Amino acid sequence: MRTREASVILFWGGLWGLAEAVLGHGLHLLRIPGLAGWIMFPVGFWMMRRAFARNGRAVVLAGIPAAAAAVKLADFLLPRSDPFMVINPAAAILLEGLAAGFLLMRSKERTPSFLSLVAVSAAWRAAYFGWGSAAAALWGAPTVFGLDGFDPWRYFAFDPLIAAALIQAAFLAARSGAAAALKLRAGSRGVDRMAGRPAWAVASILWAAAVEILLRRG
Repeated sequence: MRTREASVILFWGGLWGLAEAVLGHGLHLLRIPGLAGWIMFPVGFWMMRRAFARNGRAVVLAGIPAAAAAVKLADFLLPRSDPFMVINPAAAILLEGLAAGFLLMRSKERTPSFLSLVAVSAAWRAAYFGWGSAAAALWGAPTVFGLDGFDPWRYFAFDPLIAAALIQAAFLAARSGAAAALKLRAGSRGVDRMAGRPAWAVASILWAAAVEILLRRG
């Protein structure tokens, strides 16, 4: 792996981890079933697409979700942390990223179809359900799927449709806002330069881990 690719992975993985720590945490506090998944999967997907569009290597697609998941693992530094309450969110991020990466590799420069977005959104949820069920059965781990009110139809069907619709809407907005996007090109190049610099990359991942720990302590 080249230095620039490692920097891109840490930079975007840190931003994704920071979004999960701040936005994801806030969405979970609202206690609206499915809301966090509706928003955070599109957020991670869009970050991965942005990084892949500028670098185009599979290692970036694999590394970004791994770095973002590592931010969640920083919670192990907190006293009396429950291992599975730390591992479960990290596993969800990793599975989201693997599903998104698979689709981005397949679609390359093309805009993914709505059905393909629904499929990968459902796929990572199914994999996470499998992980959570296995961990509960084998090790007695806590899992959201054992809580009252879990609706499999919402989780496996409705939630993937909403997440896919939000991603598709982002693609449509980007195309319709082409003129505005041109005005932001200079700023976009600035972000790309930051992503390729090791100092910014390390700062991104460390800042995300620090915010994750501070919010969990509170």
